[in-house]
This record gives sequence, C-alpha cells and structure tokens, in this order.
Amino acid sequence: MKKVLLITGIVIVAIFAVLLTAPLLFKDEIKQLVLNEANKQLNATIELEDVNISFIRSFPNASIKLENLLIVGKDEFAKDTLVSVQGAYIVVDIKSFFGDTGYIVKKIELTKPNVYAHVLPNGKANWDITKPDTAAVEKTDTAQTNFKLSLKKFEISNAHIRYNDEQANMSFAINDLNHTLSGDLTAESTVLATTNSLKGMTFRMQNVPYLNNAEFKLEGDIDADLKNMKFTVKGVHTSLNAIVLNLDGWFQMLENGGYDMDLKLGAPDTQFKDILSLVPAIYSKDFSDIQTKGKVRLDAFAKGIYNETTFPAFHVNLEVSDAWFKYPALPKSVDNINITAKVDNPGGSLDNTKVNVAPFSFVLGGNPFSGSLSVATPMSDPDLTFAAKGIINLGMVKDVYPMDSIGELSGVLDADLSLKGKMSYYEKQQYEKFFFTGKLNLADMILKTTALPNALEIKKASLLFNPKTVSLPALQIKVGKSDLAANGSLTNFIPFVLKNQTLKGTLNTSSQYLNVSDFMAASDPAAPEATDTSAMTVVLIPNNLNFTLNSSFKEIDYDNIKISNAQGNLQIIDSKLIFKNLSMAAMGGTMALNGTYNTQDAKSPDVNMNLKINNVVFAEVYKQVATVQKLAPIFQNTTGKFSTDMSLQTRLGDNMMPVMNTLSAKGVLSSNDLSISNVKVMNTIATVLRKDEFKNPHINKVAIPFEVKNGRVYTSPFSFAVADTKINVDNGSTGIDQTIDYTLHADVPTPEASVVKLNKLGLKIGGTFSSPKVSLQTKELVNEAVNTLKTKANEKLGEVKTAAKEQLNEATENAKEELKENVGNELKQAGKDLKESGKDALKGLFKR
Repeated sequence: MKKVLLITGIVIVAIFAVLLTAPLLFKDEIKQLVLNEANKQLNATIELEDVNISFIRSFPNASIKLENLLIVGKDEFAKDTLVSVQGAYIVVDIKSFFGDTGYIVKKIELTKPNVYAHVLPNGKANWDITKPDTAAVEKTDTAQTNFKLSLKKFEISNAHIRYNDEQANMSFAINDLNHTLSGDLTAESTVLATTNSLKGMTFRMQNVPYLNNAEFKLEGDIDADLKNMKFTVKGVHTSLNAIVLNLDGWFQMLENGGYDMDLKLGAPDTQFKDILSLVPAIYSKDFSDIQTKGKVRLDAFAKGIYNETTFPAFHVNLEVSDAWFKYPALPKSVDNINITAKVDNPGGSLDNTKVNVAPFSFVLGGNPFSGSLSVATPMSDPDLTFAAKGIINLGMVKDVYPMDSIGELSGVLDADLSLKGKMSYYEKQQYEKFFFTGKLNLADMILKTTALPNALEIKKASLLFNPKTVSLPALQIKVGKSDLAANGSLTNFIPFVLKNQTLKGTLNTSSQYLNVSDFMAASDPAAPEATDTSAMTVVLIPNNLNFTLNSSFKEIDYDNIKISNAQGNLQIIDSKLIFKNLSMAAMGGTMALNGTYNTQDAKSPDVNMNLKINNVVFAEVYKQVATVQKLAPIFQNTTGKFSTDMSLQTRLGDNMMPVMNTLSAKGVLSSNDLSISNVKVMNTIATVLRKDEFKNPHINKVAIPFEVKNGRVYTSPFSFAVADTKINVDNGSTGIDQTIDYTLHADVPTPEASVVKLNKLGLKIGGTFSSPKVSLQTKELVNEAVNTLKTKANEKLGEVKTAAKEQLNEATENAKEELKENVGNELKQAGKDLKESGKDALKGLFKR
C-alpha cells in the first residue's frame, strides 16, 4: 500500500511540475505535458480527462483542478485500474509563483479516489510499475519544483480501497473513507489535526472473514516532529464498530525505511455489548436493542522496530467473564459466556507469536458448549492445540437470535473434537506424534428458509476424525422430493482448514430422485416471471478440492431435461469437473459422456465433451435442449430417433448457457427411420418438384456429417431417399438466426418412353427456416437436356448410317443413287422426330 501511495504521488508531482511551471499555457497543451511527464516515470497507461487553472476561484491564490485521473496497468494487469481519482483540487499561494523560495501548496482535496492493489499467485504486484530511473527523476523533479506544504486543509472524500493478495489468499477492502488533515508541514514541528472515518471495512484471510463491513473512526491531534519524522499521540480517540479505544504513544519513520514505535491501546469503558459488535451477524441485526451483561477487559500494545525483517513486540488481551446477551423480542438468552484470549509476541519474528484462547464457553438452552485453542510458531511450523465439546440444539437458535429468513430450524449438533501436534508431523505422516480424534454428528435437522423453495432435511450426517482421514459414514439429505445419500472419506483435512491446501477424498453418492431446481434459490413471487435458465448462475468448482465421485442416480430432473439411471465417475480437481464414462438414459435413448467442465476462468467457464448418443427422440431433444432449438429447428417437426457420436466445445455465459459464437461441435447424425411433417421448406420443395410425398416425407436411412462453428451448423455431402426420389445434398448450413443455405440434386425418375430423363434436378435453398426460398438450377438442367438430346441424335444417326452402309454394300451399282436419296430422306425425318421429341421434353421440364 505504501508503494501505491508513492506511485500516486509520482503522478501528482509530475502534474504539479508541469502545471506550476507553465500556468499560462493552453489547457490542451498542459494536459498533454502532464501525460507525457507521468508516462516517463510509470510503466502504465495514464489518462486525464481535463485540466483547469484559475487565478480567480481561490484569489489571492491560484487553483488547479484535475478531472478523472486514471492509472491502468499493463500486460497481466491490463484490466486493473490501480488508481482513479474523480477530481483533484489544489490551491497554491499565488505569490509563490513569482518568488524564488518554492511553491507553497495550501490545500489539496481528492474526490472519490479509488485504489486497487492486486498481488498475483506468483507474487507479482500491480503497483510495481515504476521505471528503473524513477528514483533519479523523482529527486531531480522535486529539487526543481521545490514544493512546500503549508496545508490549511488536506481532504479525501468518499475513497474506496481494495487489496487482493492471491498468493496469501488474503483480501482487504475499505468503502467510504473520509479523511481531513491540517497543519504547517513546512515547520520542523507542528500539531496535525486529523479526523478519519470509514465504513464497510472487510478483512478475509484463508477464506475466513475476520471483519465484515466494520466501521472505524479516528480523531485527535498529533504532535509532529517533522525534522525527525516522529509523531506523538495522546488521548487520540478511535472506535471500531461500538468499541471506543484510546491511543497513546509515538510512531517514528526511520531513515533506513523502517519504523519505530511505542503505542498503547486501551478500552477502559468497553462493555460486553461493544465486543459483540465485532461479530458481523450480530452487529447488523437489531444491535441497538440487545441486552447484555458481563465483565470485559481489552488492552493492547506494540513496541519496537518494524521493517522487512523485524517485527515489534506486541500484545493483545481480551477477557470476558460471566456475560450473557438477549434480544428483548426473543424468549431465550445465551448465558455463562466466558472468554480469555491472548496474543503475545516478544518481538523479532512473526514466528514468535503465540495465541491462546482458553476458555471459550457458553450455555445455550441448558446445553453447555466449550472450546480452546493455542497456536505457536505459526509461520514456520504451526504447533496446534484445539478442543471443542458440546451439544447445540438448533431449534433454540431462533429463540436467541432473530432470523427473519428462517421459517423453521430444528435438529441436534453433537461435537467432540481434540487436536494436538505440529503441522510438520502431519505433513510427514508421523501420525503417532499428531493427535486428532473426535466426532461431529448432525441428526434430524429441518431447515425452511426463503432462500430455498423447499425444506432442507438432513436425517443423518456424521463425520469421524482421526490423524489420517476424516470419514463420512453416512449422509442423508432430502430437499422437496429430492434425496441424496453419500459416504466416503477425506484426507489432508488439517492443511485444508489451516493452510487452504487441497482437500482430497473419495465420495460415493446416490439418489432415487434429484430435481436440481429444488436446490436453487427461490424466486421472488412479486418479480416478473422468468425462465429457469435465466435464473441460473455459473457454478464454480473450487481449486482446492481433489475428489473422486462414484455416482448412481436413478432419476434426475435438470432444467427440464429428464435423466434416468445415471452412473459413472466424476473427478473434481483444479477447478474442473471431469466426467469419466458417465452413462444415462435421456430423451428416449441413451447417452455416454466423457469430458470436462472447467471453471479456472471463473468469468468464462468452458465445456469440452465427447458424446455418444443412441436412439434419442428428435422431438424430445428439441423440447429439452435450448441450443438445438436455435440451430436445428426442424427437430420440432421430426418424428423418429437418431444417434450421433460427436465432440463439443463451448464457453458458457453467466446463465450457464453456451456462448454461441464460441460453440464448436463435430460428428455424424444418423437415423434409420424418421418422418418430417408441416415444415415449410419441405412443402416448398414438394411444390417445385411436383412431388407431394415431399410434404410429409418418410426417410428410411440417412447419415449426416456436420460441424458447428461461428453460430452455424455446416453439413458435408450426404444423401437420402423419399419414395422413388433420391436426394444428394452437396453442402449447406443452418444459422442461429434461422437462415438456411443448401444446394442439392434430386434424381427424379421419368417414363422410359421419354427421350429426355428428368433426373438430377439442381435445387438452391435459401431464406429462413420459417420463410424458405427454393429455386431450380435451370441453366444446369437445360445443359443436361441438350447434352442428352445430342447423345440421342448421334446414336440415331449412327444407327441410320450403319444400316445404309450395309445396304449400299449389297446394292447394285444402278440402285446406289436411289438408295442414297432414300437414306437422305430417312435422316431428315429422324432429325425432325428427335427435334420434336426434344421440344416436348423441354416443355415438360419447364412446367416443373
């Protein structure tokens, strides 16, 4: 975070260096100079919408206003906006423009600054964008501009700060930060008056929320020794949610880049209710009405040097004794709350930290529950001791805590857990040194909530713990009409909980009936009706699970797709769900599936499948699969079954539906018996060919090679027969926009007596599926007819010539002349006959 502020400072200094040395330049020229100067120092994209300089607005001072400043990362951080500032307003003593003692900045206001600090899993940070010579440039520019801060006011309003460390699995966020600071920063010593407030402070580590939407305030005076960069506070008041704290001591910035400190934090007036404000669920629900009682002590200190290798000594102590709390509107209270929690570190290394929580106990509905925790050497080799024991009657939870969204809650949770040992013992499988045993049982649980359309019932759930494994002897769940049973075992459980390492295991799951919609959030009855798919969201596969699932489901209802006898092997690993030899009956036939569902890119998951489908019903596929409705609407009017062996790849959108321009598939669709009825394109073909059997064609056998890409289904050449007509489809495609484009030839039989056979009629099909356009390829037909006539004429003339030659050889010399005349007459007559036959044939052709 320190470096983020440094980068922001570089940009501001670069802006000031140009603006204050050239205040009379044109605005556009100033803006470009600002961007050029900033880009010299940062390996990032700098944007600035507008710059204004005024000698009137803050007269007798000059004012500078910057609008919409952006610093955006590059390469792997190209989507990260590191810093954005809606507005920056700076007031400068106008006399300092004309003097030689430097520029005196009197006021800085930042409006809606946003900071996003991001660390990738490989440790690279998005704020490491300063160029190699930045430090030298900074020194030179600072000396030249010679700034002096004599602030009357420094203000930040409505700031938002986010820190996301993927390597440490840690995140921190602040919303609505407001800060003011005033003081003469040109003096060797001064008093700085400051007020700070923020809302929505959230801190998560290893997926555990330590703070959630917390509120923080700090105000008071700070004695600043600016020559030695030492800041002393006394009686500065701070608050975290309802806890009011007093801060005393001093803090010093060292020349070597580290810090020295001696700070004490006390909370002499803290009540147990204030402690409860740190519990997010309690602080957000009718907190002001809670009745509490109990003794509380809270104090902390930090003393020593902090730098990259050394930590100061620190101590935190919290003691709660004989406490209870109760919501006035509810019948029961949580009683006998006792907590002693200490965190100690003598200094030097963070690995010297010791955490001890003992006791931690309370009584709920007459049932006591207690636990303890101690941690040593947390960084190098966590040495753990943990215990939890007690019974919680879930039916009493609603009696002590208001839960408007919960209609019914019952059941009994029985816990008895003990753990002791070093993490290294566990990792080296030295289980004789690592003690871990216990049970966690849940029985007869019923949960009715507005988040689910049906009640969740857990008849039995049991976990048994030992150093090697966590076994699940039985799990029985029922939601609505759906049931689910499971058993199996887990390994690597402790590193999963403490270090977010991969949890491994094998589970056997089964169900008699599973309706996926039973497990989805219930819709708002007042909201407009929506389809099931529109309500779906991307299902993410965790990256720290390595599960093998052996599944057997008798009946599944998934988004209107009815599936039965689903069996196979599924593996969850590296944010992927891998299907292995998954078989099922669906849509009137059977399916076999191998492939992956990959959510490594959480915003755009992808599917890569190989499908073997046998004898599924055309109409059922159309009814149950939305993609088929878009790419193959003819399925709706087709009766019969088909089979296919295909590969499929696609990205999925937010609603778990394929992104059509990324969908690709390839295979062969085959059917041995199908009929098509009431399809406009077939009716049009029937009219053109004058073949009524094409209006409701019956096809005995067809095999169609196809490929899906760029939102269209492309077919390779294939053929089929309708009655006595054979159709050869050369190529074609159907689009998601319902457009069609096909070229085909029809072998139409003609009477044997016809001189010209009307076969291989070329057809061009275009338009849309609902409004097709079919045309004959007339030029091709005429050429074929002419060629046929030529062939027939040549054959006839050849016959006449051969007969004449034979007769001439036998005739006497005196008869030759007469024979020649007769032959000539026969040839003329044959030519006339062929010509008339050809005319009749062509007339018949064009009547079609």
